[in-house]
Amino acid sequence: MNVLNKQLIKLSICALFIFGFSSPALADIIRWHFSDTTFHDGTSVTGYFDYDTSSGDIISRNITTQNGNLTAYTYNNLNNNSSRQEVDTNNAFGFESILHFETPRVDPDGTGTTPQDRWLWVINPDSTNITLDLSQAVTYTLQPLNGNFGYENIRYWNLTPSGELIDYSDTTRYLNAVTLIPEIISTNTQGIIRWGFSGTTFYDGTSVTGYFDYDTSSGDIINRNITTQDGDLSTYNYNNLNNTVSWQEVDTNNLYIFESLIHFQTPRVDPDGTGTTPQDRLLWIINPDSTNIKLDLSQAVTYTLEPLNVAIGYENIRYWNLTSSGELIDYYDTTRYLNAVTLNPEIITIDDDDDRISNRVDTEPSTPSSAFSDIPDGTTGGEIIDNGDQELMVMDIPDPEGVMMIARSTGGTNPATVSVCGGSANITLTPGDIVIVTCGSVTLTAVKGTAGATFIGNDGTNANANINERNEVTFDPETVSFKTAAGNFAPIVVTVNGHKITLKPGETGKAIMIDIQPGSAVNSINLSSSGVIPLGILSSANFDATTVLPETVNLNGAGVKLVGKSNKSLCHEEDVNHDGLTDLLCKILTEELLIEPGTSIAVMKAQTINGLTIHGEDHVNIVPD
Repeated sequence: MNVLNKQLIKLSICALFIFGFSSPALADIIRWHFSDTTFHDGTSVTGYFDYDTSSGDIISRNITTQNGNLTAYTYNNLNNNSSRQEVDTNNAFGFESILHFETPRVDPDGTGTTPQDRWLWVINPDSTNITLDLSQAVTYTLQPLNGNFGYENIRYWNLTPSGELIDYSDTTRYLNAVTLIPEIISTNTQGIIRWGFSGTTFYDGTSVTGYFDYDTSSGDIINRNITTQDGDLSTYNYNNLNNTVSWQEVDTNNLYIFESLIHFQTPRVDPDGTGTTPQDRLLWIINPDSTNIKLDLSQAVTYTLEPLNVAIGYENIRYWNLTSSGELIDYYDTTRYLNAVTLNPEIITIDDDDDRISNRVDTEPSTPSSAFSDIPDGTTGGEIIDNGDQELMVMDIPDPEGVMMIARSTGGTNPATVSVCGGSANITLTPGDIVIVTCGSVTLTAVKGTAGATFIGNDGTNANANINERNEVTFDPETVSFKTAAGNFAPIVVTVNGHKITLKPGETGKAIMIDIQPGSAVNSINLSSSGVIPLGILSSANFDATTVLPETVNLNGAGVKLVGKSNKSLCHEEDVNHDGLTDLLCKILTEELLIEPGTSIAVMKAQTINGLTIHGEDHVNIVPD
């Protein structure tokens, strides 16, 4: 944190054109664009200003007047200290309303005796019978009935050294025509803004790319996919599995020297497996107090941060040195500092037909429907089967391609059900759940909460799983197999046709059929026996049992019996269940079984030559000696 004491920053806020809406009733912010707006000297006015319909304030502006009778000038968020609409409710003046854009005094020669200020006024006279209401998204075209109806002015002051007024003079040009065209750029407070990084670099010359999603209703960062390039630090991707902490911290009590921080922080990892040298990593974007401008993630304007001195944030890896009992010995950091940051907003929850599917993935964006798809750009589609009583939203995800489904925390007790990937999976969502789905195979990532999923194989096999927060699983409906992400924080239990398989992080697994003691309906086992137990590993339409590696077969801790000088495994190919498919029959050492009396289920695990982990269960009857 001590590096912040050296940081100064220049923050400029500029416009980003984003999607418009069809319904002004949902608008919070309207962007008013100047079009066909001219002065009598033949020059024009271009640009825009943003009007917040909830507060009645002009919250952002970028307006340029051309060089003519007056010099060219841009009224922006840094130099424009007064922007407002003044309405003559008491009919005290000759205008219906005035739009003001005014700048503070500047002192061009540095003497303090000849300051000047500048303003642009757009006047709507009472005589036009037009009510210029900035909260209504309709186009206003103002034509003067007499003379002019607005002007730009520079006032040149002449003061004594003590600041007393001697006199002043004005240079003015008058508006000839004004057209204001509206664009709704923000929905209500239930919106989600995707903040994309561009032009974001470290001092080592590397860059930051990707995005994060900010929920304006909860104030949470709900989704992230941010990559920092290899340089002073190694390449890293902050994503929904490894990023334990993402939030914006605002210094409301003026305790620090920053106005706000945006954090992306990962948990400690243990690269050498000793537990004594863990490390963690974080990315901080810093907006110091000295800018006097609030970095507000709920406002969809582009933020461009450029440092005047040192840095505006950093990425850091901390290397810990601990004793074997976990006590701290010391630590050291490797750090690289941010040189520039640009955050571009995109509102991703625009839903013109109010069917809970954003326009980007709505197959019928102007008519309420239940289907969604990111095709042709992606591979993911589906349908909302039942909303339950959830406040559901479906939207696009750019990288990895797919869709994100959100059930807001204000929903009720009846879950929503969504079918995805051509019916290969049904997902249930309850309040607070956030799930990302990518088709091809079916990849489900639980960003927040727990997603319940039913998977349906091409052969009709059903499987069920609960995917907990920060875990991901991929289902292949052709082979009815599952693969968990290496970055998962817990095993995932999948139940396939009543049989449970537990998949550790980074494991690929499939439930298959086994037959202990083929031909026996009881499967009685005497644990004191020194013999073997026949185990049939059965093939199916989507599984070839002959691909199993005999040396990997394990039945409750017991392996296959080995014989001969070469320790050959006692397994051979045979059609065990007479279905016309070749199975694998192995002999398991009874004395190695780790199974308690009273246990009724035995579990087999093995590996195939393709690296697939297979799981099988069968009933057993443990008999006394």
